[in-house]
Amino acid sequence: MLQLIYSIVFMRQCDCMNCNDLTNFQISERVKFELTKRGLSLRKCCDGFNSKYKADIEAGSPPLDKDFVQRIKKNKFEVSSKRVSKLCDFLGISVSTTNAPRELKLRKEFLQIEDAIQGNPELERQVRGLLRNITQLANTSTLQGS
Repeated sequence: MLQLIYSIVFMRQCDCMNCNDLTNFQISERVKFELTKRGLSLRKCCDGFNSKYKADIEAGSPPLDKDFVQRIKKNKFEVSSKRVSKLCDFLGISVSTTNAPRELKLRKEFLQIEDAIQGNPELERQVRGLLRNITQLANTSTLQGS
């Protein structure tokens, strides 16, 4: 549910090669969000990436490994490389920089909500209701031009 609302709010656009326009912190936050949203472990992410880019790897590009992804998740990388851009592409990360600060803040909030509702069905039900109300309010305001 949260992912659906998140997608509606941000109208995702994939423009991976502009991933380098983002700060390392923004890249880190977006990678963490996508891995969590997709339920990907570091190993599954690497396996999927290495499978998709098998031809590049066979041509000499380094494969993705868990340490590399972990460094990105923890914002412990210094250079945004082509491999980082490919990881952004692989994860379908939206890189629109026109609203990046707002988007990043909301991503953190969505992740905090996801963490809070884990294992608490009653809280999840309440949050779903709130999000539906917010969505309806936003749609009503948009239709009325306010």
